[in-house]
Amino acid sequence: MRLMVLLVGIGGGFGAIARFLVTQASAGISKQIPVGVFLCNIIGSFFIGLIAAFLIKTNLFNENISTYTRAFLVTGFLGGFTTFSSFSLDILNLLQRGEAFLAFGYILASVFFSLLAVVVAFYLVVGVYK
Repeated sequence: MRLMVLLVGIGGGFGAIARFLVTQASAGISKQIPVGVFLCNIIGSFFIGLIAAFLIKTNLFNENISTYTRAFLVTGFLGGFTTFSSFSLDILNLLQRGEAFLAFGYILASVFFSLLAVVVAFYLVVGVYK
């Protein structure tokens, strides 16, 4: 368990650094759209798809190396880089199980409640610091 926590932490640190670098490198592209966040979400979703497919196709999905690989790359690195990639993989898993209605509801609920949480938190802080 300690090794898993260490792998997640190290991977998360590298992922956060990568997100920072992508965001900085893309800062001048647009003033209106957060291009860095958008790119991190797309890149992270692409890589989580690659990793998931690789682990399944190489039969490493159920072995110990898979557990450590997922801890470092998926939960750690991609979690630090973007949590949107995990969200995308969850949706893919629902669709592959034939649960399109549930996947659609999950998309709507996730976007709605995440946006609501940001708005509520923002205005709670604004209200406290009037």
